[in-house]
Amino acid sequence: RPGTDFPVKGQAYRYDLLEPLEMHGITLEKVGQNDQWLNIATASGISGYAAAWFLEAISYEPSITGNIAGMNLDIQHHLGRPAAERMAGLGWVRFAYNVSQGRGATDFDMADRLHRPYIERYARAGLRPIVILGHQTYGEGAGYNWQQMDGEKWNRLSRDFANACREVARRYAGTNLIGAYQIWNEQDTPPHLAQSAVAMTPGVYAKLLGEAINAIRSVDRTVKIITGGHITGGTAGPAYARATLTQMPTSVRPDGIAFHAYGLGAPGGIDRYSQYGQIGTVVNAYAAVMSAPVWITEWGVLDVPNEPARDMARYAVAFIRHLKVNYSDKVAAAIWYAWADTMHNGYGLVDRNDRPKEPLYTEYLRA
Repeated sequence: RPGTDFPVKGQAYRYDLLEPLEMHGITLEKVGQNDQWLNIATASGISGYAAAWFLEAISYEPSITGNIAGMNLDIQHHLGRPAAERMAGLGWVRFAYNVSQGRGATDFDMADRLHRPYIERYARAGLRPIVILGHQTYGEGAGYNWQQMDGEKWNRLSRDFANACREVARRYAGTNLIGAYQIWNEQDTPPHLAQSAVAMTPGVYAKLLGEAINAIRSVDRTVKIITGGHITGGTAGPAYARATLTQMPTSVRPDGIAFHAYGLGAPGGIDRYSQYGQIGTVVNAYAAVMSAPVWITEWGVLDVPNEPARDMARYAVAFIRHLKVNYSDKVAAAIWYAWADTMHNGYGLVDRNDRPKEPLYTEYLRA
């Protein structure tokens, strides 16, 4: 019943979405008003009355892909492969498919034995895996010097990489285990800044991407295939993506453009984590490249492991909520980097001892 004298049926948290059970006009009259109570239902199906002075009205449509929030993992890191139930509430997980093992290995059966248990475990728990096919899949340790590549070497890499993509994809075709294949990672990184990425020109990437798409489509006609995550911001990144598409056959297209959103924030977040502006501006820039969803395959805060988890929670929840409310028709996924501290330089949901960093851990999973 409306009022504080009645039993509590559940809890609603900051940025939770509640569905009003009263008529539209009555809802708008009550929202934000003192001493008014609104009949609502939560996403989990609990119905009851909420204090209207704590609520605001929004127009909301579910995302084109369902739950957009996700987590970057690392299957070969001791903290990077958590149990699926620890990520309950998320829609996506993302990790690299490492065949090369740093030595140019091409044992795809071995790689399948390594990755399949996690792919199956997460998929069966309702988490959709985004599998990165990049230089760790083929190229690393194969005799290439990334700083001394020429046209012939790039062509050879594209051909052999496409064959590797086909070998991976045929093992999972028809299983519905893979949410999407992501082709390469941060390919638009300026060469002098490349560390964990292998940089290439739009023309080289167009060839590599096109051949990889054709190879995967030869064994799996339905799985999603997206670009590598562009890293150069809301102007140079979309320009790179557009230049890539213009150099590909018009009959060959990815299912989405991906980018990485470090340094971008949302209203209600933390300004010091949003030094490059607002996420909505960049979403619109990438969405204009082609008629397909955009995928934010990495975002978060880098190189500040000792920042307060409360501030990080405010930043992260505002970011996800802003995308869900305002860009549900444009954004397919937003994947936090990363699950754990020590997984390179991202701010983890758990620390180096595998302990949840609260309130970030709970609030991000709820968001």
